[in-house]
Amino acid sequence: MGIGSLLLQNTLDWHGTSEDIYLHVVSYNERAIRLYEKYGFEKTGIETPEQYDDNRASNYCQK
Repeated sequence: MGIGSLLLQNTLDWHGTSEDIYLHVVSYNERAIRLYEKYGFEKTGIETPEQYDDNRASNYCQK
């Protein structure tokens, strides 16, 4: 288990399951998206343009 997985798992354990969790991740960060999906997050379908780069977008993920 890598550092990212450990940090995410500890955060999810701390947060609990009583409320939804939202993440904002740039669409080209495929490793992060795969990690979040591994932990049950799903893309919400909301995509926003990046603030400093009109050719890239960000996705919102929810669990």
